[in-house]
Amino acid sequence: MKRMSWSSPACPVVLLLAAVVGVGGVACEPEPPEPAEGEGEGEPCFFGDPALPPEGELVWRTLDGRMEPFVEGQTLPLILPPQGGKVVMIGARVRHMGCTIALRAGAFDDCKGVFLGIDGRPLQLEWNEASGWAEPAFPETLNNYGNVAMCFNNNSGRDTNDEEYRFEVRVTDIDDDRRALVLTGRATPVCAEPDFADDCDCECDVQFSFDRSCDETRVDPDVPTGTCLEGDAAEGEGEGEGEGEGEGEGEGG
Repeated sequence: MKRMSWSSPACPVVLLLAAVVGVGGVACEPEPPEPAEGEGEGEPCFFGDPALPPEGELVWRTLDGRMEPFVEGQTLPLILPPQGGKVVMIGARVRHMGCTIALRAGAFDDCKGVFLGIDGRPLQLEWNEASGWAEPAFPETLNNYGNVAMCFNNNSGRDTNDEEYRFEVRVTDIDDDRRALVLTGRATPVCAEPDFADDCDCECDVQFSFDRSCDETRVDPDVPTGTCLEGDAAEGEGEGEGEGEGEGEGEGG
């Protein structure tokens, strides 16, 4: 159920407010319902039922700018963003939360037991009647997702291209930080942009160095996929954010 906690007396006012804050899915009703008890003018925008706990699911951005629901074990494209490097675009859609969220996304390396690149940003959501979720207002753009830096990355204990990692997205309602979610899933980043495939594979190699040209033959250790460069994967998945040197926040894209 979508519940907009505007205490507006008439439909034109609702539409005006929606235009100002960029909220979608607001219908013009001839006789809008009376506001619930305790709701006053200036109440924050809300999607869902405030009596229910927040819900969410991971989403990701395709190469052609579409938003898709995350499927456990899938591949994720490594994208060349304006800021350089190679990133994975991963985010969330929610309900029973406010219209503006703080999103923080990262990738965890089981080999070294640390997070790689971490990216945080505020996001404006709008309601999607078809999916039944509050989703990023501009899903085709790069800055509506966490831009998780995967390459180059000296923190990882293995290659980034074609290796499985655990991704974590933390979502917090900006108007009520008690409404928060942690969403996780495992996926394999892959070099998926044909024009940058060779450079991507080179930059995402665990032994990548700026001192060596990508045109040079790279000698990788004879280690099967899924095995850490220095041995078995670390036990457990560690706790806490920002343990790797790749942490950063920004609008990226």
